[in-house]
This record gives sequence, structure tokens and C-alpha cells, in this order.
Amino acid sequence: MKNQNLHLSLTSIKNLYFYAMTSKNLKKLRTILVCFSMVFTITNCSENKAKYIEFTKGRQMDPQAPRFGIKLSDDNHVYLCEEKMNSEEGSHALGYHTGKYRFYKSEGKIDFSKYETLVLENFSTEIPRNFIKIADATFEQINFNLENQNRIQNFYEVQLHSDQENLYNQIWKLKEDLKFMQIDSVYFHQKLLQEKLPEPPPPPPAK
Repeated sequence: MKNQNLHLSLTSIKNLYFYAMTSKNLKKLRTILVCFSMVFTITNCSENKAKYIEFTKGRQMDPQAPRFGIKLSDDNHVYLCEEKMNSEEGSHALGYHTGKYRFYKSEGKIDFSKYETLVLENFSTEIPRNFIKIADATFEQINFNLENQNRIQNFYEVQLHSDQENLYNQIWKLKEDLKFMQIDSVYFHQKLLQEKLPEPPPPPPAK
């Protein structure tokens, strides 16, 4: 949709250029082009200033457990995504994970600025890589764009210190505390949500 709008805008500029050249009114052309430039600049700035806090969970040890994510947005709503799983008998032969998602938006609102402050206090620095191995650990990701800070970090929950873990649990608790309505879609980062298992090695050649 954005590309289509850009194409239309560029076409409009081209038409205005030929009109201005035909009427020999170059001053009007310069004025119009300056106005278009200001509109594009304002639009791009507003898009870049969108703030959000996002957690996503990858594959779990249980192959039937869905992947999901939670996003807090500066519109003060909370968004969820949850993977649609293969549930029909025999469908798991191709894998339970589909990579397709349902999306939800909270009916009520939160105070986004409260979570923004807490995330900046607790997740602005690198999460320590202590590489503790836990059999059922789930690989997770935090992604946020706040106060000109854009950070992406992968982690296991066990690597979080106590304050980080408290905030992490507080954010995920919103999934239970709020009422949600299903929506068509909302963007989540795809790294863990679309991660595929490596292909198994081919069988050895028959002797």
C-alpha cells in the first residue's frame, strides 16, 4: 500500500512538472515540490517515532506448544499473536507448527509510559550471556524502540536478573489481566516466530 501511494505521489509530481514547464511557471513548480518534500519528511518522521515494547517466544520442548508474542504500543494498547497449530489427527506428521498466527488487540488500555520507563531502566544494557543449559528452556527475544533506543536481544529467561524477570512477568501477565479482541493482523518481528528446524541429514546409502 505504501509503495502504491509513493508511486501515485511521484506520478503526481511528474504531471505537475510538465504542467509547470508548459505554462513556464517554474516558481510555482518549485513551491509545489517543496510542499511535497515537507509532507514526505513529516510522514517519515512520524513513522520512525512509533514506540513499542515486544517480547516473542520461540519453539518450546513440547512440540505441540504454540509460539506467541506480546507487544505494548504507544497507542496504549497491548497486542498478541499466537500460532495456529496443526491439531487434526495425523497432521503432526508434517509438524505441529504452521507459522501462521492469530492476532489480538486489548479492549482496554495501559499506561505505556510506565512500561517505557521500566524497560529503559532494566533492558538498555546487554543481558549477560551465562549460557546456563536447561533442558526445557525456550529461546526468547525482546525488541523495543524507545527514546531513540532500538534494541534487539535474544535470551533465555534464566539469564534475566531479578528486576528484569519481575518486569518480564509483569508484561506477560497483561495477557491474562486484559480482555482481547481478534484483529486481522499486527506486525511482530519474525525471527523466532518463523524459525524452522534444520533439515534432518539424508539417510545413509543402501548397501
